[in-house]
Formats: sequence, structure tokens, C-alpha cells
Amino acid sequence: MKITIDSTDEQYKAMTYVAVDVVAWIQNAWDNRARQAIDEIVANYTDKQPQKLLPADKAKIISTTAIETAAARHARFMAEIKPGA
Repeated sequence: MKITIDSTDEQYKAMTYVAVDVVAWIQNAWDNRARQAIDEIVANYTDKQPQKLLPADKAKIISTTAIETAAARHARFMAEIKPGA
């Protein structure tokens, strides 16, 4: 999968101040957050301990588990809020 982001010239220039390789920095941030999300899903949707599983086992769990997306959780939360609460 390929994901594209938009950046202004100023944003890119600012990122070059903090990162030797901006694309690698973004990829690392993405990979780390995805790893955290995978571990959270494994912990919340199975009885397994994510830190004891191989990445391939985690990938199988992710690909075969119906998970509630953040958008769906947000919509459910918003529907549950009582007006004036």
C-alpha cells in the first residue's frame, strides 16, 4: 500500500532540521505506531500476549480479526453522548 502526504515547502524544510532523512523519519514513525496498534489489537481481541508472539503470528491475527475502527468507535461514542451532558 502506498500513502501520500501533503507538505508545504516550509514544513519540509523544518523537518530537514530535525531529520537527516525525512522520508525515513516518517516511515519509522508510521512503523512504530502501527506496531503499537497491532500489539493493542492482539491484547484486546485475543487472550495472547503480544510480546510473546512472532510478527507473522500477529499479522495473521490482524488479517483475520474483525476490529472496530477508530472512526466506528468515535461514532459510537458520539451516539452515546446525551445532549446537555
